[in-house]
Amino acid sequence: MKKKISLLLVVVLAMSTFMLAACGGGEEGGTDSQTIRMATGGTSGTYYAFGGVVGTELANAVEGTTFDVQSTGASLANIRLVAGGEVDMAIVQNDVMDYAYNGTNLFDGEAIK
Repeated sequence: MKKKISLLLVVVLAMSTFMLAACGGGEEGGTDSQTIRMATGGTSGTYYAFGGVVGTELANAVEGTTFDVQSTGASLANIRLVAGGEVDMAIVQNDVMDYAYNGTNLFDGEAIK
């Protein structure tokens, strides 16, 4: 059940980011394009493959939008990449996100909101 909820949240986040990017404007009939940088996990892991599929499907759904799916060191690295503005969105485990938000465990004393 937790996996299904996590998957749903990732898709909702991806669609939200996508909608914000797609509504960004530009001249009507122009050839503006938007690249969304998405951090996932290692190339041999599930999150990288999942991110690739999500990126492909969303890019196909909206003209002028592409996804740059990046292999990373997973959740801890992804939170730092988003916080530093190096990527637009990321796939992270919910417990690691909680640690970052509260500044505990992996992020002891270093809360990232």
